[in-house]
Amino acid sequence: MSRKNTSDVWKYFKKLPNTPNEAVCLICSTHYKHGHGTSNLHEHLRRVHQSKLDADKRNAELEKDLDMSSSNQPSSSKTLNYDQEPDQEQPPTKKTKQLLLSKRFNEPSTKQKNDFISIIMDMIAGDLQPISYLENNGFRKIVSFLDSRYLEHIPSRRTLTRKIMPDIYQSTKVKVQQMLIESNYVAITSDIWTSLNADSFLTVTAHVYNTNYVLKTFVLTTEKLNKNHTAQYLYETLIEIFEEWKIINKVVAIVTDSGANIKAAIKKMNGIPHIPCTAHKLNLVVTNALKIQCGADESDVDNNIGWDGQDVSTRWNSSLLMLERLVTLKEPLTCVMMSLKDGPTMLLPMEWRIIEDIIPLLTPFNLMTTELSGEKYPTLAMVIPLVRGVNIALNSKIMETELGVALKTKLIKNMSDRFNLIEDNDVSPCFSISTVLDPRFKKVAFTNIELANKAIQSINNELAASIGENREHSAPIVNHEPQENQCSDLWAFLATEVEEERTTLTSNTTAQTLINQYISLPLEKRSSIPLDFWIKHQSLLDSLFKIAVKYSIIPATSVPSERVFSKAGEIMSAKRNRLDPKNLDVL
Repeated sequence: MSRKNTSDVWKYFKKLPNTPNEAVCLICSTHYKHGHGTSNLHEHLRRVHQSKLDADKRNAELEKDLDMSSSNQPSSSKTLNYDQEPDQEQPPTKKTKQLLLSKRFNEPSTKQKNDFISIIMDMIAGDLQPISYLENNGFRKIVSFLDSRYLEHIPSRRTLTRKIMPDIYQSTKVKVQQMLIESNYVAITSDIWTSLNADSFLTVTAHVYNTNYVLKTFVLTTEKLNKNHTAQYLYETLIEIFEEWKIINKVVAIVTDSGANIKAAIKKMNGIPHIPCTAHKLNLVVTNALKIQCGADESDVDNNIGWDGQDVSTRWNSSLLMLERLVTLKEPLTCVMMSLKDGPTMLLPMEWRIIEDIIPLLTPFNLMTTELSGEKYPTLAMVIPLVRGVNIALNSKIMETELGVALKTKLIKNMSDRFNLIEDNDVSPCFSISTVLDPRFKKVAFTNIELANKAIQSINNELAASIGENREHSAPIVNHEPQENQCSDLWAFLATEVEEERTTLTSNTTAQTLINQYISLPLEKRSSIPLDFWIKHQSLLDSLFKIAVKYSIIPATSVPSERVFSKAGEIMSAKRNRLDPKNLDVL
């Protein structure tokens, strides 16, 4: 009489008729000897198929719950869904749920595994997590609790760094390269950052329109600098990056801070203009003004607005945020300090007046910096009108304290020193040209109308050259070989000169006509999208459209590069310094 198989292990194993002491796994077809016990079979299931066991266990528990729920209800009862009307009858749910469970607890499909890995990569990049996070017991417990089938599909550090991340980088790089190939113009921002380990890194971002004319920003590289930051070394490094991405002939401008070495490096790139970061210039305006001294009768707190040691020199707005918060909490803070026996000294009425004087002076700079730090809309054209707006705001403020008057005077002077030539096309051509070509501003944003006309003339020259070049490319090929009856023609040179002069005049006339048509059109609303205007009038304004696109991609600041390093600073910390910096551009 054969012994009945009562162990649960025989749900997953089958005895072989010809070898009674041997069984085969129904999941992976592995053969095992079992003798008179099943401990080795259980061990195989635990080590190799634990996720399957867990899934079946949950499946059985859920089916049991469904059976109990069904048996507790009369056959005529209805299942109500509280998201629907009470009188709507619901279809039977037991069979449907069982079908869903059977699909859910099978081995994940290839697509599900790939989606799981993609979500993991998004988590590491988006949440700035170290790669070692995947090895943490807490993370693995969460995955096991949610769906233990995926536990064995968590990639190892080796797989992640040697396979998955490089593959993602390469596939992303191909997509970015294709977009750069399709673009006629590319604007660049760059910045240098030093980590906690005293390692220096250079980052480069590219700004282009895609085929749908949506402004896009890409990090082309974030790489370690292995030499002194000389102009020649930075020049060679940038050129190598541009050549790798095949954009050396498409770069229309490079935006960086005003460091002497990076300016000299860009100067070596014949014809590519350097755009000084407007955010850096604003920062210098404010930080320099905050160093002013005030009279002893107004403050005895180090006589310094910046509160040395309480602010970050390159992030002056933290002082502004602190002051704004202080004023917001003025009443509760005063009450608390009065109730504390050994509390801090309360601010004097004059000190409160000074703070209330400072806030409206610094607020315009914070607003301008925020406005110009965007990446999804053109910003260079906004610099001239915003500079004018800040100056008007400063001059309109009425100060009530000596320190407020001193700070206002200093800010106005610093703005003049840093931005007095911003409208001059000879000094800052990209700023003035982009402003004129913004249909929201045109000439009205300028304080000096003559400088606006100067920018228009510069646009006219560039447009005429573009029109003439296009006509040369489209002109039919003419055979200039001398014929016998023309060999002695002493007037042949004149025909050539006349034709060149006619072409030049025609190009200038066409360019001037296009610009006049553009200027005569009504100004767009400030909330409108400039490129929508140009797309709408593309057929009318033709070549001027291309020039407008060229200048609208140039950022006003190097903030896009700085943002990379803000994230890198969180990743490349002492705790996470094992992360390969080559992968920062992927993140």
